[in-house]
Amino acid sequence: MALITAYGYAVEKAAVASGVATNMLYRWKSNVEKQKASMSLAEDERTELKAGRQHVKTLREAKAI
Repeated sequence: MALITAYGYAVEKAAVASGVATNMLYRWKSNVEKQKASMSLAEDERTELKAGRQHVKTLREAKAI
């Protein structure tokens, strides 16, 4: 899988080089892409996280005083 993701090999070329069936590599690649997509935050989640971090920063500053 690293041949495809890290080194930019075409799936067919990586399949030949590794001795794995092409359809198996396509399936693995699809699964990796789905996992990456589900791990990223939505815009509203990013906004909420940013606000939460700012709130924590404010509380720490107030505590330090």
